[in-house]
Amino acid sequence: MVFSFFGNKKNNRQELLAELANIYSNDFEGSIEHAVIDEGVNRIVNDKENLKWDNIFISNYIMAIATMTIDRHYAQLKKDYHIGVQTDGYGIENRDKFNNNLSKVVTNIAVPLLNEKLKHSLWRITHVSEKDKDDFWRMYNSQIFYDQGIFPLLFNSIDNELTQRIKNDNTDAFSFELVNNGVEYEHAVAKTINDYANGWNAEVSKASGDQGLDVMATRNDGVSVAIQTKYYNTPVGNKAVQEIIAARGYYKTDYAVVISNSSFTRSACDLALANGVELIHHNSILDYFNAISSK
Repeated sequence: MVFSFFGNKKNNRQELLAELANIYSNDFEGSIEHAVIDEGVNRIVNDKENLKWDNIFISNYIMAIATMTIDRHYAQLKKDYHIGVQTDGYGIENRDKFNNNLSKVVTNIAVPLLNEKLKHSLWRITHVSEKDKDDFWRMYNSQIFYDQGIFPLLFNSIDNELTQRIKNDNTDAFSFELVNNGVEYEHAVAKTINDYANGWNAEVSKASGDQGLDVMATRNDGVSVAIQTKYYNTPVGNKAVQEIIAARGYYKTDYAVVISNSSFTRSACDLALANGVELIHHNSILDYFNAISSK
């Protein structure tokens, strides 16, 4: 038992396209089944001689799944984009890290969501019996994912829409309230300096052996600050101070500071004081850089 979603009548395809254009101006979830399946499919002729997925049907499903995936996970995808897409001094963009994360999102989130929606639509269209559903789904699933290469289409659809959204989005990706881990915290610190510390430019260290440096801040006159960031749930201890002392010596910076969301142990404070290292909460970033600028 095989079915196709669309017959060969041109007017049916044109009608469906008109319906799809109307549907995608609204929220996808729920609308696609009700509008396309319940209303549109009743006027579409099944072709029982062929086993094929109509390109219009699939491409619009992919667009809708891409939008749903982005809507549900936009805040995290935005952070992943800003962390993973890096531009070098020549203006050449490296997306390897971001592409790796996005592949995981497609595999673990978007593809299962696509399967869920397609299965639901299949059963509504074909009225397959319960005993035939598994075989029927394997047959169609194999075709769309291997013959038509749905994964790269879904990947590219999410990538293109997300990139465009981010370019048009002026809100912060790394406000401290949204930080979930140490890497995001580094970017939040750097962004705060770049946005609010006049005359300063901060860059997150890209080196694996960074000698204790997380962020380098440089003033337009060449004055530099080595920054160690600690996103902790407990007080920050001596090790962070020792690391930033090493980073200051290695990179020959003028200043050294440890920035954290937490407090610092007495031992860390004593060591920092003895070695000219500042220990501050991220709420004091602007005050710290204003103080340096006034010297």
